[in-house]
Amino acid sequence: MLTVSIENNDLSELKFSEPENNGELMYCEILNNTSPLYIQTPKLNFTINEKTIDILFKNNKPTQELQMYYELIKNIEDNICNKISEHSPTWFSQQLNQNTIKQDLFKSSILLPEKLENPLGMKTNIPHDQEGNVDFEIYNKNQNKLDIEYLKKNPNLECTFLITAKELIISSTQAQVDWEIVQILVHKKKNKIKGFGIREDKNKISLLKPTIKLEDEDKIEKEGVKVNLI
Repeated sequence: MLTVSIENNDLSELKFSEPENNGELMYCEILNNTSPLYIQTPKLNFTINEKTIDILFKNNKPTQELQMYYELIKNIEDNICNKISEHSPTWFSQQLNQNTIKQDLFKSSILLPEKLENPLGMKTNIPHDQEGNVDFEIYNKNQNKLDIEYLKKNPNLECTFLITAKELIISSTQAQVDWEIVQILVHKKKNKIKGFGIREDKNKISLLKPTIKLEDEDKIEKEGVKVNLI
């Protein structure tokens, strides 16, 4: 499996499969050489609902990785628009240049926030099997499995996401990438002091023994089943 990340971002082998056409929409697989295109994110925050996870361009300690990840997604989209331009005589019966596609046809995966103070996001679909069960895996740092309810109950976690560009969906008026979650690594919360823990004497300042608030993940790590990451 070839995985693109901010450290390994070679997109020279990006290409499309032959499109499937249902009369109204065309669907193409997005391939990195001969494999699906997988992306590994840096540590990021998220929001979640029943069908999607919005990966936010935000984490608890902003670093250059955030900018590099943003540039990676934009680079992928630029490459996809260039490939659409190459196929446009066949797909649209006319030659469309890359700028026209970016401005008039392609819908970016990067979501603008409703409020200016909120971060940019990137919508990814939650895959489900035929029985309707969530069909991807979530792990903690000890490679113990977690369930999706843990994410819903802990919305302030940082996670590393493995996502895939499942397909390119094209209509007569729009083209967009369908991103899907493959795997999530949850990073452990730090223990926090609960309550005031500093005592001031006349001649010195000393520390009281703090009350540590244990996070739920500590319990899960002890009970979880050891598995291997992809």
